Amino acid sequence: MLACTVRCSAQPQTRLAQAERPGRWAHIGKRGTPFRSTPAANSAKTAAAAPGVVEPAAHASKDSAESVVEKYNREMAEKMGWTNLANPFEYNFDRGLYFHYVAPDLVVGSQPRHAADVDDLAKEGVTHILNLQQDKDLEYWNVSLHEISSRSAHHGMHLIRTPAVDFSPHSLRDTLPRAVREQELARAAGGKVYVHCTAGLGRSPAVAIASLYWFTDMQLDEAYAYLTGIRPCGPNKDAIRGATYDLLSNRPHEHFQHEPDHAFATLSSQDRDVIRAKLLGNH
Repeated sequence: MLACTVRCSAQPQTRLAQAERPGRWAHIGKRGTPFRSTPAANSAKTAAAAPGVVEPAAHASKDSAESVVEKYNREMAEKMGWTNLANPFEYNFDRGLYFHYVAPDLVVGSQPRHAADVDDLAKEGVTHILNLQQDKDLEYWNVSLHEISSRSAHHGMHLIRTPAVDFSPHSLRDTLPRAVREQELARAAGGKVYVHCTAGLGRSPAVAIASLYWFTDMQLDEAYAYLTGIRPCGPNKDAIRGATYDLLSNRPHEHFQHEPDHAFATLSSQDRDVIRAKLLGNH
């Protein structure tokens, strides 16, 4: 049985070197003409548990299960600023895996709930699972990290964790460089990455948008529109701008709040060379 890599990401390296545009983004095409893959989703099916798989603990009753979901969605809408939307983005635990392809080797989606969900990801050819959840997120939904890890090991998949606080743009800002680094190193090694948080509506799509922004010729608004055009979601754009500021400005973290709203929403080719070199070094 193959061992599974379960680890938390280290801080990004700061070696500076000239970095070429990664070929793994070549399919995106020139700015304004991005490649759009067909969204893939498991929302319509509930996978049968594999032999020996322990299903997640059920909530005490239907009413209590609904209250858990409603409480999460209400808190998410309030903290993400979605309460003014006619149809706020919501998460349904019982729906199962819900994911979309951003690139042939990059998939963004919701949390694997149990071993059967990991089996489904293996069928998709996923080699790396990048998890942005904290332990308390897993506990809230009665998801067993041990079960996810063990099933990932069964398939020879790497499980990487770069935790960020749910609904917190400040935590997401701090986490994005590490998460993007792990994602891009896995892809550079020929891997296929499934990046997820809990609902796949905030933290994980922000990682994909930051990657598009930093590693292609899309500017932030273009990358944001591209991703949200594939997967309906509402990640925090200012967290991505803040992370970009942190990588480029060499100024105190707290000074970003004084920047105008358009600051660090566009990059030059030289800016991207610096970001790529800081995150990936000579890779």
